Amino acid sequence: MKDLQRQAEKITERLLEHPELLTQVEKLLEEVDDPNGKIANLDDAEDVIAERIHQMAKDALESWAKNKADHAPCMEGTRRAGKKNCAG
Repeated sequence: MKDLQRQAEKITERLLEHPELLTQVEKLLEEVDDPNGKIANLDDAEDVIAERIHQMAKDALESWAKNKADHAPCMEGTRRAGKKNCAG
């Protein structure tokens, strides 16, 4: 149980670095739990959860791309695609 608790803590720490993914995970769990009984049947559940996973994947890819752009080496005389500029 302690291993599971530590794993959850590590995941939480990492999700705090990616708030958009944290939001998507929270929404996914809400849909899986379905506390208000909004999802009536398996077909509806499949649609709702597939859409949530799709949005989560999109957010993850955007976060990955931003992370790569933020850590890309800035070389004099070159321009990187995107909004950020070299500080050198």
